[in-house]
This record gives sequence, C-alpha cells and structure tokens, in this order.
Amino acid sequence: TPRKLLIVGGGIGGLSSAFDAKHNLHPDDEVTVVSDRECFQFTPSNPWVSTRMRTPEDISLSLTDILPRHDVKFVNSKATRLDPNRQQLKLENGETLEYDYLIIAAGPRL
Repeated sequence: TPRKLLIVGGGIGGLSSAFDAKHNLHPDDEVTVVSDRECFQFTPSNPWVSTRMRTPEDISLSLTDILPRHDVKFVNSKATRLDPNRQQLKLENGETLEYDYLIIAAGPRL
C-alpha cells in the first residue's frame, strides 16, 4: 500500500523535504506539498533584488510547474486545521487531505 507524505510549506524546508522524500521513499509512495503561495522565492537572494542585480522573477520558481516534474503533487491552498487523530489536514479551499506522515515546514512569513 502506498504511503502518503504531506508537507505543509513550499519554501526551502518544504521543497528539500519533498525532493529528499521522492529520492528515498518507495516509488509508489505519494508526496504532496501544500502551500498558500504558488511561487517559491529563494530568500537568500533578496539582497540581489534590492540592489537591482536580480529581479523577483530571477529568484522565483512556480511550484505548479516544478513539483510535478519531480512526481510531487502540489495543492495551492492555506492549511486551516490539523486533525492528528484522524491524520487529516483541512484546507481553505474546502479540501481535506489524509496523510500517513506529516512534515510541517511552514517557515517564517517575510
């Protein structure tokens, strides 16, 4: 039976967790990233944007585009409620996702 890994957060922690999981888990296991942001922005490059040596587009990636290429599902919605007893995560878009394993990598809001 395939296992379901759910990752909350589309930043550095969430993406590295997703890519590592796909590399190390069984190929049938399902990895899903949930984020209320559609774009990943490489925060350490923000100083380059402020000095106009890079644009925001230069340091951003569309999660909708990049994650499926790595066989990772992406849900663009805010997590609103966690039910650990039922192993469910409720989302702002009305969906309820079930999981076997959960990683919370929401990170800071900058």
